[in-house]
Amino acid sequence: MNKKKNSANTSFIFNIAHKMLTPLNAMTEFTNMLENNLEDEQQARDCIKKIKASHEFMRTLINNILETARLESGIATVEEAYGNVHILMKVVAKEFQGLMKKKNIQFSTNIDVKHPDIMVDFTKVKGILLNLISNAHKYTPEGGQITVTIKELDYDKPDYALYQTTISDTGSGISQDVLPFIFDAFATSGSAPQGGVFSTGLGMHIVKELVTVLNGTIDIKTRDGQGTDFILTIPHRINTQITKDMRILLAEDNELNADIAIALLEDRGFTVERASDGKQCVEMIQDSEPGYYSIVLMDVEMPYVNGHQATKIIRKLRNPAHSTIPIIAMTANASDEDKRKTLLVGMNAHVAKPFDVDKLYATIFNVLAHKNYYIQTDGLETFRKKYTNLGCKVGFFIYHVDWDEKITYADQGTAEIFGCANEAEFLQLVGGTFKTLVHANDIEQVQNAINQQQESSSLNLDLVDYDIIRKDGTIRHLADIGYKVFDGERLVYFVYIADITDINQKQ
Repeated sequence: MNKKKNSANTSFIFNIAHKMLTPLNAMTEFTNMLENNLEDEQQARDCIKKIKASHEFMRTLINNILETARLESGIATVEEAYGNVHILMKVVAKEFQGLMKKKNIQFSTNIDVKHPDIMVDFTKVKGILLNLISNAHKYTPEGGQITVTIKELDYDKPDYALYQTTISDTGSGISQDVLPFIFDAFATSGSAPQGGVFSTGLGMHIVKELVTVLNGTIDIKTRDGQGTDFILTIPHRINTQITKDMRILLAEDNELNADIAIALLEDRGFTVERASDGKQCVEMIQDSEPGYYSIVLMDVEMPYVNGHQATKIIRKLRNPAHSTIPIIAMTANASDEDKRKTLLVGMNAHVAKPFDVDKLYATIFNVLAHKNYYIQTDGLETFRKKYTNLGCKVGFFIYHVDWDEKITYADQGTAEIFGCANEAEFLQLVGGTFKTLVHANDIEQVQNAINQQQESSSLNLDLVDYDIIRKDGTIRHLADIGYKVFDGERLVYFVYIADITDINQKQ
């Protein structure tokens, strides 16, 4: 058994090394060409383009290796949220519009389901579909066809829907000799795609692992020289929340905006009451019986007490039934900075005006499914003050609760902790992802700690510490406090960090 395990590990390391050497050799060659052709602008630009492509492949490979390790270690968890299958497929299809058009591929989707509103781990399902459709695009010749068909099968489990998703292409098919190993790490279809495109060899392996995490199955039907069908079968909980039993408190000072919102929400079965400003909103919550209101839709720019101030007051109310009520910002202030501000004061999510009713509806159910997903402002402020008073450098960043854990924002404090001059330099250093921000020796421990804290506590709070490597190569130790929250598009982590290396050395 040990010999087999060692052999598998050796093979895995050998394959990783081989995969990494390919783009590294390419970067070396193109760097040399660039150095020798600096006066030829066009050739220099071509070299830079190819160096960037090799760098992007390296980044993707590293992310895929880390994702593989996380899935195989068993620390991946399912994050269900409300979703509509039609909206999900629109999002996925949009990702491929340009690529399909470039190869003149006819790309179509067909959906035939009885229950379109489901609870779904959007990140994992999207990751599966992106991998499979990307693979189909890679091996389908110009002028070919790719079709995604989703249908609901009969299923005897109450309150569940069984979706079967088939991704069909008109590519060259998969060799029967390769088929049994197609989901193994570093397996290939046996036929190289056109254009000499780099392949990490981990995409199909990750797909199989994600499908397993979601309690699904994946099968393949291939026709030599005519194409391939990948057939996914995954169960999803049906969204059974009943809107007629939900009362929304709408805080909106503009009469016209309020009338529009009330009409659209009542059309969906909600009962809606209105507060004309933040002050009245707080009073109506305080005077209500616990559970009377299911959720608050909060405008930001209001007289007397604005939405941010009202949220801070609500979060400090004595009755937990009132102080923990879900609050969604519904505002015309839609910049990234505006979103951060609304979430940092303790709101659960952000929806921009003018709003799409389906998106608002989805956000409401996502928030109701995870009512504790909001930032406890006092917790962040206590953390910041504690370590600032101790003389520690403190920073703040945001990353996606997604397979790639992409960092979307970092402040100057975070950049300085990592020895960088600014956010751009910091993102380049860590590859733009939380996966490579944490020292490799600590990443599994950090993921396990976060999962355990989420499972064992009703609080939306993670407290972890780990090592990082600065730009100058020195290792520093950080304390970390994080809150999970919806930003209106997806789940994200808001994280404060403090460099506590010097404190630990003094103790």
